[in-house]
Amino acid sequence: MVRASLRLLPLLPCIAACGSEPAPSAAGGGAGESWSSSSITTDAATGSGGAASASATGTGGAAGSGGGSGCSSKPGTGGLVPIACAQYEPSDIAVDATDVYWIDTSGGTVMTKPKTGGSPVELANTGGPVHLALSATHVFWSDYDGTIRSLPKAGGAPETLASAQVEVSAIAVDETSVYWTTLDLVQVPIAGGTPTVLVPDVAFSEGLAVDATHLYWASAGNGPGDGAIMKVAKGGGAPVTVAAGLDHPYRVALDPTHVSWTTTFGQVQRVAKAGGSATLLAMGENSATAIATDGEAVFWADAEGPKVVGNDVVYPGKLRRVSVGGGSVTSVAEDQDAPAALAVDGSSIFWVDVGASIEATGTVLKTAKP
Repeated sequence: MVRASLRLLPLLPCIAACGSEPAPSAAGGGAGESWSSSSITTDAATGSGGAASASATGTGGAAGSGGGSGCSSKPGTGGLVPIACAQYEPSDIAVDATDVYWIDTSGGTVMTKPKTGGSPVELANTGGPVHLALSATHVFWSDYDGTIRSLPKAGGAPETLASAQVEVSAIAVDETSVYWTTLDLVQVPIAGGTPTVLVPDVAFSEGLAVDATHLYWASAGNGPGDGAIMKVAKGGGAPVTVAAGLDHPYRVALDPTHVSWTTTFGQVQRVAKAGGSATLLAMGENSATAIATDGEAVFWADAEGPKVVGNDVVYPGKLRRVSVGGGSVTSVAEDQDAPAALAVDGSSIFWVDVGASIEATGTVLKTAKP
């Protein structure tokens, strides 16, 4: 259990600010019960969940090590495998068929490592990367200073796609465009061009994902019961409410037919992309944050705290799993240090632990799917 930086607090749950958990509602809520989820009866996607500026450089040299304190001491299903240790506040993660990519925020770097092993490689150092997304050939990220950048996975010099974006909170990419949320939902072609506002005024949106036809995001709202899951056609148009009456939805994940989300009031929910009644998959979590799904199960990070221990503010947490059809919630990994983002592939779950704010104690980990 370690301290989380003030720079990364927006990436972690607003447990204190959001208040106590609301009473149960039709959208699914409730306080502190032990239970198994049940159905209540809505295209694969990529996406995530500024102001420190530095000149952007691309590298390609090895950086960091696969060892380090704390990487092998945390219990998980089948044992945890360290991908990288001694990281400075890793904040986001994504995987493709062969490699793992992550953001080392306070280190200022975009990192990668083959799934089969080897040393972590620094792809770029831009001073303050935060959110990450992948296309088939490129890595895309946002910086604290509001710059949207891209870089070939093979390495090279970063390209600036947009700048002076205000408070970028999530990023997603498809085969033609990069999308992000600020005060608005914005799009720019991956080849570059003028950014276009697709949907104005999506403030308080943290989660964003894209499939073959639509963009989906979590609108936190102004309080319990005021949040919503929204979607809009990739070409623009009127936004559509997929699910409403939610308690501060935070991050979203897509499978071919459904959208799933976490709330900072400790709920995990799922609804068909076309809309309808939501399925409440989990409740009574401390504060469900990062989320991923493989279409068979939903995985999320459950963050406790914040707790004051000595001079530190700590965010202990764990990873959890439930079937998309509901059932018992099971633990994937315990005793994590502020888990902030996760990704899944066919066999494994990958995530980042933020670690301490002034020490290189962040970790990138994986474990076998249960």
